[in-house]
Amino acid sequence: MQAVLTTLVVVALVAGTRGDDARVCAIRKQTIESLKLICQKASIEHDADADIETLRALVYKTMQGEIPGTSAVLPWPGPGEPGECDSFNSRADSAEKSRAASQQQQKPPPRGNEAAPDMSKMHERSSRNSI
Repeated sequence: MQAVLTTLVVVALVAGTRGDDARVCAIRKQTIESLKLICQKASIEHDADADIETLRALVYKTMQGEIPGTSAVLPWPGPGEPGECDSFNSRADSAEKSRAASQQQQKPPPRGNEAAPDMSKMHERSSRNSI
């Protein structure tokens, strides 16, 4: 399918909670705009005026098919209770921050003049101003 669904699955599994709850929480965290974008990129058929719960259900159904060894498709559990995913969201945010920090550390340092600003244009401007 698409990398978007794979990303949601990975975020859900990295969070360290029971798989079903983590996937549900990862989907619940998405806005209606991001769910529509996921549907578009993953070629999930949906009505343009679909509500957020319908989009969540479609993404959840499709996401389950992306997991190797999954045979039964569970129904979308619905909107849930307020605060139900708070512990998942904080763990997922921490995992994402750790991953971003790790990627930042892996970037090679700038070479040679790449880090230095272009001083030639500054010199031209100062020369014009002094005339």
